[in-house]
Amino acid sequence: MGFDDALNKGKQALDGHSDKVDGAIDKASQKAQDAAPDQADGAIQNAADKAKDSLRNN
Repeated sequence: MGFDDALNKGKQALDGHSDKVDGAIDKASQKAQDAAPDQADGAIQNAADKAKDSLRNN
């Protein structure tokens, strides 16, 4: 299986489950913010937002 095949399988798995994926990204972001210094909170939240936007647009 090539990269494109894996990417397509991932996209198919996400179809209809975007709310669960968003929740998982939010949980991961919160854990990272809890573990990282306060100065990193904005960067972590920005990365989480970009990840969610990227998933919605593909």
